[in-house]
Amino acid sequence: MDKLGLPLGAFNQTDLDWLGQVGTIAAIAAHTELVQADQRLQAMYWVLAGAFTLVVTSPDAGEQQVAVVQPGEELGLLSFINGRPAVTRAIATEAAQVLMIPHGKLTAKLHQDAGFAARFYQTASVFLSTQVRGIASLLVRSQAPAEQPLRKVLLVFAELYDSDLDWMVRVGVPCPLSATTLLIEEGKALDAIYILLDGTLAVVISAQVNGQQVSKEVARLATGEILGEMSFVEAQMASATVKAVENCLVWALPRTELAAKLRQDQPFAARFYRAIAVVLAERLQDRLTRHGYGKLSYTQDQPLADELEYEDEIDLQTLAHVSLAGARFDWLLRRVRARF
Repeated sequence: MDKLGLPLGAFNQTDLDWLGQVGTIAAIAAHTELVQADQRLQAMYWVLAGAFTLVVTSPDAGEQQVAVVQPGEELGLLSFINGRPAVTRAIATEAAQVLMIPHGKLTAKLHQDAGFAARFYQTASVFLSTQVRGIASLLVRSQAPAEQPLRKVLLVFAELYDSDLDWMVRVGVPCPLSATTLLIEEGKALDAIYILLDGTLAVVISAQVNGQQVSKEVARLATGEILGEMSFVEAQMASATVKAVENCLVWALPRTELAAKLRQDQPFAARFYRAIAVVLAERLQDRLTRHGYGKLSYTQDQPLADELEYEDEIDLQTLAHVSLAGARFDWLLRRVRARF
């Protein structure tokens, strides 16, 4: 692995050695479909050589290429993070090599090694964030209505500890916004991650469509949404414009404070980056299925098939943590309002 010199995200040499020990290298012929849509995967794949095209299919729009996966990047990450069948097909554009890592071994390593987990989920967050950015043009072209809120805070708070939230309250800053105020401007740097505590925010993205720059409102965010996490994990400018629809209250977690905490506290870093990876996986899955790609629709009175995944279905493991996450968010609201 080290002789290949692959840019495998935040991994160190010890991580690469472990991946090389437990993984299996496989040669993939050009035009081979390594991952099929709706397939439940048993392994993750790191591309060592060659490239893969990720393709989604819609009854209305047909096939659409959403990304090209290069050496050092992962295949099957979305399915590993959210435990659902694959949404995209992965097709080798040329002869390729992949390193196959069984899910079972990877899961065990993540539970046993906080440092590895932090680096893995940091790498995963960057990759998923890049994919979310990459489908912006699909959303702008789509005729589907604006997305419904994901209540990301429940996904995040389900992964964090009470001590993590206590630290967030200590370093965070309440920020009231009046209607029409810009919180985030596309293409500009962010100095915080934000949690929407009260009010409604609109998300607008722009993309090149048929040679023209087109903007579209793609989501309305309600209480419990988190913003700025993509720019944080990628260390890039904002990918969307976010403005207040009405008077709002947001909680700002300063970027410098958070970055220092992540460097100093590996267990916290593992929990934080996993939470962000879960959020981004849900957002990517939601955007693709909501806009007709890889969707399995459910008709009223139709018997549910255990082996199929339906739109808006929540896995039982996530449901089990929602109540606790909701209680933590209520606790955060009370603490913030006491200070504001």
